[in-house]
Amino acid sequence: MEDQLSRPRLGLAHVLARALIRPASVGMIVFAALALLVSPAVALGVSLALLMLLGFYITRPAIWQEAARQRDREWRSLPPTWTLSDSRLREAVTAIEDGINAVKALLPSVPASVREQLRHIEGNLQGLESCAAELVRRASWLGGFTNVERRDHVRRELERTGELAAKAPADARSPYEAAIRAREEQLRAFEAVEAEREASLAKLARLAAIIESLPHRIATLSLVSADYVNDVRSNFDQALATLERDLQTPQAVIGHVLTDEASPLD
Repeated sequence: MEDQLSRPRLGLAHVLARALIRPASVGMIVFAALALLVSPAVALGVSLALLMLLGFYITRPAIWQEAARQRDREWRSLPPTWTLSDSRLREAVTAIEDGINAVKALLPSVPASVREQLRHIEGNLQGLESCAAELVRRASWLGGFTNVERRDHVRRELERTGELAAKAPADARSPYEAAIRAREEQLRAFEAVEAEREASLAKLARLAAIIESLPHRIATLSLVSADYVNDVRSNFDQALATLERDLQTPQAVIGHVLTDEASPLD
């Protein structure tokens, strides 16, 4: 649980990986590989120089700060779809990414007045993406416990143990009955995990629907703004209020979506 549901700690391996992809390090790695074709001695010298460079990098606070920022960006970002085995998760992540990209592509073309009203939308989208990333991690982790084959195995074992208990002598039934209670408790836990995973998937679908609808709603808002110019203010204000209801601050969005508390998003 620590590895998948908690923010990873910043360790030496993470910092070293960041140092290795810096331009100077990459250049020396390529040069060492080419030098190996000509002279092993030269390649060895370049490799030693690379080790010294890496040692210099990992002692600089700026490198650790850069690695920490990169770790935080990765934690708040959605995972690549190819890393997800569940088709529902892949579809939701794709919809969210497509919606965010569509909004970013649309914003430069909307009227200036609309851009001003939606000036905080990028920050809100980042908050929604961070919330979605948390839900994806949770659903993926819970998915490891909701394998259908494992559940069916537990049910078969429960039935088999019940049959053995029915045939066993009276003085031997107590252990079987304890085993039956353990299997029943396992099935109840299984159902609770499935319910929690389904809740995470439902919340993720809700976020995907909100984000995927934004380009169309922003386009509608842009059209309504033309009426605003002609003093048809009520339509514009109503459309803007509806849009802002779904685009709260990131903290509010994350807090409401990850809990069962009532919110304007409900």
